[in-house]
Amino acid sequence: MSTIDPDSPPKPCDYFDMIGGTSTGGLIAIMLGRLRMTIDECITAYTSLSDKVFEKKSHRVKINGQFQGRFDTAALEQAVKQILVDNGHGEDALLQDPPNTACKVFVCATSKETGDTVCLTSYRPRGLAHLYDSTKIWQACRATSAATTFFDPIAIGPFQEQFVDGALGANNPVYALWNQAQDVWGDQLRGSIGATLKKLATETETTAEQFRRDRSSLDDEGRYYRFNVVRGLENVGLEESRKQREIAAATGRYVASQDVFRQMKACANGLARKQYFGSYKTPFSLDGVPASSNFVDRPSDTADLERYLLPRRSDSRQTRKVFVLHGLGGVGKTQLAIDFARRHQATFSSVFWLDGRSDARLRGSIASCINRIRKGQIPSTGRDQSEAHGKDDLDTAVASQGSLTGAYDLRRYLPGDHGAILVTTRLSRLAQLGESRRLAKVDLSLSRTIFEKCLLKLLDGLPLALAQAASYLREKGIDATTYVQIYKHQWDELMGPRDVSSRPLLDYEQGSIATTWMVSFKEIESKSIDAASLLRLWAFLDNKQLWHGLLGAAAVAEGVDGWPDWLREMARNKVRFLDSIGLLLRYSMVETQQGLTGSYSMHPVVHRWASFLDDDQQKHKSARLALVVVGSSVPTLDSKEYWIFQQRLLPHAERCAEWMREVLSDAVNNLGSLYKDQGKFKEAEEMYERALEGTEKALGPHHTSTLTTVNNLGNLYKDQGKFKEAVEMYERALEGKEKALGPHHTSTLTTVNNLGSLYKDQGKSKEAEEMYGRALHGFQTALGPNHPNSSMVMRNMESLQRIKEMSTNKKSKETKSKGGPKAPGRLAAKFRGIFKSHRVKRPNEPPE
Repeated sequence: MSTIDPDSPPKPCDYFDMIGGTSTGGLIAIMLGRLRMTIDECITAYTSLSDKVFEKKSHRVKINGQFQGRFDTAALEQAVKQILVDNGHGEDALLQDPPNTACKVFVCATSKETGDTVCLTSYRPRGLAHLYDSTKIWQACRATSAATTFFDPIAIGPFQEQFVDGALGANNPVYALWNQAQDVWGDQLRGSIGATLKKLATETETTAEQFRRDRSSLDDEGRYYRFNVVRGLENVGLEESRKQREIAAATGRYVASQDVFRQMKACANGLARKQYFGSYKTPFSLDGVPASSNFVDRPSDTADLERYLLPRRSDSRQTRKVFVLHGLGGVGKTQLAIDFARRHQATFSSVFWLDGRSDARLRGSIASCINRIRKGQIPSTGRDQSEAHGKDDLDTAVASQGSLTGAYDLRRYLPGDHGAILVTTRLSRLAQLGESRRLAKVDLSLSRTIFEKCLLKLLDGLPLALAQAASYLREKGIDATTYVQIYKHQWDELMGPRDVSSRPLLDYEQGSIATTWMVSFKEIESKSIDAASLLRLWAFLDNKQLWHGLLGAAAVAEGVDGWPDWLREMARNKVRFLDSIGLLLRYSMVETQQGLTGSYSMHPVVHRWASFLDDDQQKHKSARLALVVVGSSVPTLDSKEYWIFQQRLLPHAERCAEWMREVLSDAVNNLGSLYKDQGKFKEAEEMYERALEGTEKALGPHHTSTLTTVNNLGNLYKDQGKFKEAVEMYERALEGKEKALGPHHTSTLTTVNNLGSLYKDQGKSKEAEEMYGRALHGFQTALGPNHPNSSMVMRNMESLQRIKEMSTNKKSKETKSKGGPKAPGRLAAKFRGIFKSHRVKRPNEPPE
């Protein structure tokens, strides 16, 4: 700590994310990390403890003949409790810390029953929650210090587990530290301070050397440091606390060596640039920032940002640093900047994310950031005139979003001679603002990682689904993100094309997932209507945890409408339920759930396929039945084990809620269409707006159901002659569908056709021709030239052409009366040109 700041050494807890130890090291870890002592305070407290504890020796044999530790266990407990009180804690304070505590602490102890090393932690571990919730600080100190022949074992927790000295299992706890840190954060900087007990010194060195070999990359990258006094303490035992002069001399000689000093300097530099501890601090927030949950690390690019932007204590003067990330849209600039901000938020006093896409947006972002700064940290005028003072107050880390247009001078908004500014832009010329890097496409390995992270989770490791996805990606030339969007919104078309020639897997007999499962389903349906009906119902429940008890409400539903006979009989007769499940198991449509007897699950891809078995009318019936089953099964508070039942029921309720919101919004949308068709435009607009509000809230503004309602609103406005509003709706629907479904999807093409009709009504012939041509080409490619949609667009184009001919004939007559020339065949030639420009053919037209 003195290497970081010689004048005022900081507390280790302010710089270390995790401190762990065994025996003496465990006591020190608790004092430095959990009690947040300085180094000097820790030395003083430990010296006082040693003087009290190791002065009084106990009898070696108890009355019952059992051996006990050489030193007084009660003295150790009392000394630890005194340290707790002196530092403002109660004697029985728990080892656990609040979840957001920066420095995490653990001590190693050895289970007397199993001989395994157990980590008692100040943070919630993956297991051993009962110890985390009950272990007191003094108990943890006793457990880790119960060295063989020194102190008696101690019983801890609700099960009174006995623990002895942690050094028996982990004298050098470096592996325990590594595993604990991996569980919490993954790879980070590691430090190890050596143990020096005379009989255990050899073992600790062996462990350290083994760890160095096992994790050689940490050493190579300067992320592993070990400090251990190698000479002078070999004959100093744990109990010899009075040999302070010998300990200080040996430690001073060790630290003064050139090699150790160089290592300490390197370690301190790494720690010094890690976190900011000044009084000026604003809460970290990325609210409104377009962060992706599927971001994959880009180590090389991140390292460039870190090397330039991270502050170093060794810098004699802090100056402004500007780093510009530029590159193609979608290459990952924004997500890399977000990741950098998340990784290093503690390094800076403030992190502000500014939207720099325009001058107005940037000024608005600065104004909003001013409100995050606590009162008293900036002049009051900075709040009243935020635009004028903002650039000087946003002084430490600023990330500007996305595609800077360059229509304004960004330099006017950069802070003065301080701060770290990270700019992301598509404009390469902005690289002159400071250090820069052109972000290129990712390599093959990282591309595969990104693909796996977003797509493999969706397909849940199903080989056929993976093979079909790979085949589709290869054939269509699309990326994984687009595939995921199509998977969510066009599942039936994606997984089972009706045209045999379009089968996604040519080397697979059934050609697709939908085909192969349909074969199995038909077999199941021919053998048992009950099993087929259960599968249809299950498609609208959660895919996990289906058990016979879930159907219990149907057993008492005699005479109640809405309950089909097969469900009532199955609820009353468990054998009938098991027969149906057995048939589904036989065809591998479902599987037993591990750890829950009598509970079954369905693969998520199979589950999604099952929801597309029937037409919309039947799907609505199944969804309604699922809602009735779940709603009728909610237990009352006085029911036996109602809490457990509710927990099992909750995922099914959430699944039903999804369908219910979508079905209700669809129904309201359909009412709007009814009113529109009957000429009741006011009522139709009200229904559409209610449906739009519902789908936006339930499904999001970019969901296909939302976009369908937006398109319908466009149709309504067009019929009313509200062309401006209609254009806004159509353009929104078109943009959303192109992103969600793709530019060639039939729903997208329908909106394109609608735009063409709107332009025709407005007299914009050129724009109408362009839209009609695109729609016709898309429909003929996707559905064929004889499909009704293709014929509809053809008729629209012919109607447009007649309107143009009438207009041209009128002009021609006017020209003829003035002696102008004739232009025979010109219109027919242009009509043919429309088709050629979009590469389409009329029905039965021979190839050129």
